[in-house]
Amino acid sequence: MKIEKYTAIVFSVVLLSVNLAIAQPTSSPPTANQPTPTLSDQQQEEVQQLIENEIDRSRTISDRVQSEVDRTFGWTIDLINLLITVLIAIPIVTGLAAFFLRQSIIDQLVRQTKKQLKFN
Repeated sequence: MKIEKYTAIVFSVVLLSVNLAIAQPTSSPPTANQPTPTLSDQQQEEVQQLIENEIDRSRTISDRVQSEVDRTFGWTIDLINLLITVLIAIPIVTGLAAFFLRQSIIDQLVRQTKKQLKFN
């Protein structure tokens, strides 16, 4: 039992005495300033043309995507408008149908009442 205590104490001292490594950013060796290569006029024009072509292609793709979004979103808006119209029309049509049915029932009752009164 005493050996285990001593072993634990020695092990703790060994662990505490070890120098811990601390992560530090590595410094890169200084690089010599390399001169940037200069482009000839023709190369500059080619680079400029490539950049303009890439921008035009990007705009074309963006326009296509936007037109597809507009087309799809427009179809969705039309469908939503149709559903709203139907939902508004249902109570109106139901109310009109109930009104005409009520009028029909009242007219029928009046006719039957008149008919019964004539026979009496």
